Amino acid sequence: MKKIIKDYYRIYSEVDKLVKEYDPCKIKNGTCSRGRMRHGKNFCCDPCKYLRNRGCTIKSIRCRAWLCHEIECRLKIQDPKGYAEFYNKRTDLLVEAGKKGFLVNKGGLTEILYPEKSGKW
Repeated sequence: MKKIIKDYYRIYSEVDKLVKEYDPCKIKNGTCSRGRMRHGKNFCCDPCKYLRNRGCTIKSIRCRAWLCHEIECRLKIQDPKGYAEFYNKRTDLLVEAGKKGFLVNKGGLTEILYPEKSGKW
């Protein structure tokens, strides 16, 4: 069990570091670039039960690595080389997480270890 937990948080930390390094959502003052452009709903993860005013309350690999279609398309056009680097690194991490069974749902580690307690999100 300890190895599963250690592996999960290591992969999550690597995904988190990658997202922070490339900053695809360009979050400013708590609003993503898509939200600023649309003057509306903030973040694509609305209305997830884990989303709060200060961001996500769990460490979900699947969610942390996910980008909305609009951001993916904009990155491909504005910075194709940067996007390719980000995409390849993210894909490697997601393949590793998938092999370990960490991508079965949007929840964090608790929902992976105890799916019967997770309910709907």
